[in-house]
Formats: sequence, structure tokens, C-alpha cells
Amino acid sequence: MELKQYQVSALERVREYLQKLAHWRGQAQKHPDLVDPDFPRRPWRDLMPAASPDFRSTQSRTGD
Repeated sequence: MELKQYQVSALERVREYLQKLAHWRGQAQKHPDLVDPDFPRRPWRDLMPAASPDFRSTQSRTGD
């Protein structure tokens, strides 16, 4: 069975997220006082800005 292009893209995004999450987890372990305790949100915002609450709140204020 061959994956469709959108499935391949989704898997690539998940892989990117997991790699960034591993990086931020390492940073949180090394420097717990410097890294936001909700560090999993950061790589998600980087990869999916339209899905982040920050993006939605900005859009609703500007009327876009």
C-alpha cells in the first residue's frame, strides 16, 4: 500500500514536531529555570502557526 501525498506530508510534519520536541525537552532538562514549562507548545507553534491560539487571537482582533 502506498501513502497518498497528504499522508506523507502529515507524517513529515509529525516527524519534524517530534524532533523539535526532543530538542526542547533536552533544553528544559538542562535549563529548567529558563525554558517555559509548557515547552511542547513551542515546536507546535513553529510548525503550525495557523493552529496556534496566538495566531487565532491575532486574526480575530484584526478582522481577517
